[in-house]
Amino acid sequence: MRGTFWLANAPEKPVQGEFSLDELRVTLAPDAVLINPVIVTQVAENVWSQHELRDHVKRYIIHGHLEDDSKITLVNASREGYPETPQYFKSLTAILGACVTPDDCYSAAKISYQAPWSELVARAHWDEEVDAPGLGNCHLHTSADSLEASWARPVTRTEIERRLVEPLSALLMILTRRRPRVDRFALMLSTGQWVSLLRPTTATENPKVLEEIFSLGEVGATRFKAWLDQTSALNPLSLVVAKSITGPGDLEPRIMALAASAEALERLDHTNAIDSDLAKQLRNVAAGAVAPEYQKVVFDKLGQLADPSFGERFEVLLSRLGPLAGQIAGPQLEDIPNPAAGQSPLRGQKLWIKLVKDSRNGTAHMLVPNKRIDDVDTYAARHHVLLESLGWMMTALMLLRCGLPLAQIQHNIVGPSAWYLSRDRAFEDLPEVYGPFEA
Repeated sequence: MRGTFWLANAPEKPVQGEFSLDELRVTLAPDAVLINPVIVTQVAENVWSQHELRDHVKRYIIHGHLEDDSKITLVNASREGYPETPQYFKSLTAILGACVTPDDCYSAAKISYQAPWSELVARAHWDEEVDAPGLGNCHLHTSADSLEASWARPVTRTEIERRLVEPLSALLMILTRRRPRVDRFALMLSTGQWVSLLRPTTATENPKVLEEIFSLGEVGATRFKAWLDQTSALNPLSLVVAKSITGPGDLEPRIMALAASAEALERLDHTNAIDSDLAKQLRNVAAGAVAPEYQKVVFDKLGQLADPSFGERFEVLLSRLGPLAGQIAGPQLEDIPNPAAGQSPLRGQKLWIKLVKDSRNGTAHMLVPNKRIDDVDTYAARHHVLLESLGWMMTALMLLRCGLPLAQIQHNIVGPSAWYLSRDRAFEDLPEVYGPFEA
């Protein structure tokens, strides 16, 4: 669509151009130079220097007036092209209806999801007040096609997205294990005017039916408040977990992201393996036992002496899930018969934790390049089981922190309609973790 555009901080220099929105980005192609590509600076008396402006990482706020008489704002637009080529701007967000700045505040928001997520939101039947972190007193209301939120104290778009929209999307992803698609996202300026956020949309097909672990109605506005509290404290942990569970992406990076998220979740309320003061004393003793040139190296290497190990953190997390842990990560060693001669004694949950750690380290430190994998199909199948089981562990832990009862979480996860981790696949691809084990 054609229109007139200008930099928010230079309205006196408008240019004509073409605005478009596709599946990848919001774009603007001005007919003339919107940003002067040459900077002239004085380096000495009567001496001037010219150089090209290479600003590919710089972000601009661009205002515009479209030919249909509507106003528009491109948010954080980056410039493509060099001085000898036509300028070209791209962005991931545009605001239709007004020329705004990042400091502008909004008093209400309306989020409409595409089907079938719209039905899930409508069935929540929320009409309650919550005190959302960073947003203050917030009234939530679900209607037939959207979630509406309003604030007595207007807040910025960034606060609304980070404190409400992203946590809600993450929760929907965790509850359905699919990524929801927003049909319309509107904000009300403090003046009472509604504006719409425009974003690129992927061409993926929506599922016709979603199978929820829990419905938003079961979660309830009170537990959603607890979810907002958690995501505020752990941002962006909830979104990382949700995106890693739903994909897309390779198995190993998603396992690494979930493993790191699990460690972060445990760090929130863990106790040190040993007292911090004692750990410092031990570090000093160890450093004093070596030559002076090595003392700092030894002291720094023992910097995490008081912290639990990776395995200890995962054991703590699994202990919070009670009987569900055995379903997700295999039985504990004491519940497994002693291995026969020649068999590895490391089985069940202990082995599951080691496999997750090995996968995380292998990806983070490039320890297992593809050329060293003898059987690609077996490798992928085992990692698929690790990804799904680790995703279910994090799903249960995140829902537990919302205040949902463990018994209900276990019932909903391992019920025949919700247990996506095929037990047959787990037994077949990781028998040393899940069994069956013979005496």
